Amino acid sequence: KEQFVSLIESIENKAYSGAELYTLEEFGYGKYEARMKMAAASGTVSSMFLYQNGSEKNDGRAWVEVDIEVLGKAPNQSQSNIITGNAAKQITSEKHHTVNPAANEEFHTYGIEWTPDYVRWTVDGVEMRKTVKGENDPRNQVDALKNGQNGIQQGLRFNIWSSESE
Repeated sequence: KEQFVSLIESIENKAYSGAELYTLEEFGYGKYEARMKMAAASGTVSSMFLYQNGSEKNDGRAWVEVDIEVLGKAPNQSQSNIITGNAAKQITSEKHHTVNPAANEEFHTYGIEWTPDYVRWTVDGVEMRKTVKGENDPRNQVDALKNGQNGIQQGLRFNIWSSESE
C-alpha cells in the first residue's frame, strides 16, 4: 500500500497536460477506424489522427495531418480537418459535424479513409465529410498528401490534451 501511495503522490506532483498513444510504424492509403468515448471538459481535446512524424519541425518540410477531434466544451460535435503546408504556414480546412448521442455519452466508431483522390470521415459508418481532389478541395490538400504509390507515410495517433484556455 505504501508503494501505491508514493506513486500517486509522485504522479500528482507532475504537471501533465495530456497523453498520447501512437504507432511507431507509418502507413499509406487506407481506412483507419477506432471505437472511442471522448472527454467532455472545457479546455480538452480528444482526437484520432494521421500524422507524419517530424511535420512540426520548422525546416521547410511538409506538414501532413488528417484529424478527427472533439472539443471537450462541445461533445455533441466532431471536427474534421486536413492540415498541410509547413510548420511556418499551415493550411487547414476544418469542418464541424453533429455527434448524437454526444461523444462523451456513448462509444462511437470514428473513421478516416484516405485515398489518392479523397479523404473521407465517418462516425458510426455514416459519412460526415468527403474532400475530393479537383471537386471540393480548393486548397489542393488531398494532392498535398500524395507522394508516391502509397501516399505520404503517416502514423496513427490518439490523444487527449488540455489547455488553460476554454
